Amino acid sequence: MTLLEQEEPPCVLPTDIYESMEVTIAGTTVENATTFCDLEPIVAARAQLNELVERYLPATSAFERFRLHKSFGPCPMDTDCSGYVELHADGRLRVDEVDDVSYEVIEVTLAAADLNAAIAVLTAPELVTLLEQEEPPCVLPTDIHESMELVRDGVTIENSTTFCDLEPIAAARDLLNQLAADAATE
Repeated sequence: MTLLEQEEPPCVLPTDIYESMEVTIAGTTVENATTFCDLEPIVAARAQLNELVERYLPATSAFERFRLHKSFGPCPMDTDCSGYVELHADGRLRVDEVDDVSYEVIEVTLAAADLNAAIAVLTAPELVTLLEQEEPPCVLPTDIHESMELVRDGVTIENSTTFCDLEPIAAARDLLNQLAADAATE
């Protein structure tokens, strides 16, 4: 008989907190209380479940802003050699186009569904991991620069991403460039 199939909880339970585990195998479901239980199989199952939750359902954090910045040089006089695409938590998309000597920033507001989809791409755990690295994730050229910056819960992470074609970075870049192109046509 497994620990979850027992009639009584496998460990002594406190009265003010509760945890249980349930498993269904071949149509049969078993469940039992596991609060503070330190038996090895329960500890291992708890650790595995927590790892899966952290990997695939990361703790929600307050998205504040994401910026894709681009620049190149040397920059001739009377030209604009830098720009950015910036998305804010309130849905504001701000675009400062490279080579726009008017220096006018385009600003539009995304629909809620578009904003939520964009935030999912821009906060993907794989992208966050790449931006948090101490070194750029790819080899950088010297005459052009691109960086990505994410601000969540008041914490800023940023890294150089020039010509980096790693999938999470490319997905974020493609998304922001498409949003900028859409904003320019509105």
